[in-house]
Amino acid sequence: MSGALTGLEDKLTKTGSLIMFCLKIDGIILIVDFLILVLSSVFLGRSVVDLDSVGFLSVILFVECGVVLIAGGATEMSSSVFFSKVREYVFHSKETWSADSYRKGREKAVEYILLGIMLFAESMVLALLI
Repeated sequence: MSGALTGLEDKLTKTGSLIMFCLKIDGIILIVDFLILVLSSVFLGRSVVDLDSVGFLSVILFVECGVVLIAGGATEMSSSVFFSKVREYVFHSKETWSADSYRKGREKAVEYILLGIMLFAESMVLALLI
């Protein structure tokens, strides 16, 4: 019973650290987006409220969401058997496919996908509020 509990605790700790990592990156993205919004308002000679009223920030977040989700999908696909065999036969790579490298690629892709979901939710909330 103790082994099952420690396994569950490890999964919860790993999930919590994954969520905290994505929240940190999401916060950095939001800060950069607000800076882009302010700089755009200065260069365009319009107020921040005018730019935000046309959905400027929500569109930026939506585009970033798409880019992050595409990067997550590409990360997961690059560790699949097909792309591993393409690298092996076309580019004569010595790296062979393994289940461990596929698992690591999927774990890395989860970070991108979770971040993309957070950005999508934020862009929808901003679009509905404006």
